[in-house]
Amino acid sequence: MTLTSRCLSPSEFISCKFFRESQAGVGVIHEQIGREYGRPIVMIHGLRKPERSECKFFKLISHESGNYLAACDVLRRYLNMYEVRLCSQLWVDCSYRKQVER
Repeated sequence: MTLTSRCLSPSEFISCKFFRESQAGVGVIHEQIGREYGRPIVMIHGLRKPERSECKFFKLISHESGNYLAACDVLRRYLNMYEVRLCSQLWVDCSYRKQVER
């Protein structure tokens, strides 16, 4: 487990040992998972079933392991399981989405 406050603060979550910097400028291609959003850690980012979000920045990607990965185009990284639930249920109130849509 990790502290919620650490995940919600960009300056804090980059210090997490599981954080991976994404590579900018590469399009989403399912055969090239990891290029746009960094390398996924299936234990943290893997979803057993596909999740949905009405947010236009939410991307669902099938992974070769049989799991699914959810990514956020605003954050330019994969979402962990906890973040996926928030993105699915509370996307209207997402401060990252609101910041981009201004």
